[in-house]
Amino acid sequence: MNNVLQVGGIGAGRVFREGHVPVYAGLPDVQLTALYDPDREAARQARDQYLALCAEDPAKTGAEVALCDSPEELLERVAVVDICSTVRWHAYYAAMALQRGIHAMTEKPMARTWWEARHVADVSRQSNALFQLNDDNIFIPRYQALRHVIESGMIGEPLSVRIVRGYPGSGRKAWFWDGLEAGGGGGQNQTCARGRIQGQIPGV
Repeated sequence: MNNVLQVGGIGAGRVFREGHVPVYAGLPDVQLTALYDPDREAARQARDQYLALCAEDPAKTGAEVALCDSPEELLERVAVVDICSTVRWHAYYAAMALQRGIHAMTEKPMARTWWEARHVADVSRQSNALFQLNDDNIFIPRYQALRHVIESGMIGEPLSVRIVRGYPGSGRKAWFWDGLEAGGGGGQNQTCARGRIQGQIPGV
């Protein structure tokens, strides 16, 4: 167990349960050991999902996940924290972890404002811990394929990149459209992802 990376999750909503929990269950040298969410039931669901997946792997039998009463309690238990809270708390929890020497990664967007993001950057520079902004969009195969096409010179030098993506329905909870909780809401959430992709494809 000493060689296993202890990870904690703050925020146990849909993104964490559908995107992060299955990955943690499948990593041999990583253990999800603590969860915190103001919604205790959401944390319990994420824990039960993780333990059910671990039960299918003999190497992960006996896994335990603590449901914490505060983010401070969680940070006492882990080496890395995965922040999937509402955007309002992304920068706050990241800075809190980094100041304690705990590695932090957060879902996009990094923060609601430039000032919040700058604060995390400043704290990160002063910490021995690492910060990572998670954006899995750059690993989507179709975007990687486009980048390889451009790098090969097959189509010459691109002058612009335009991305159009849509969904039949947002399926988002009310907080996503709340300026206090999410900053720029759908516009900010989607723009930061699309902007990253538009830079990634031509290698900017």
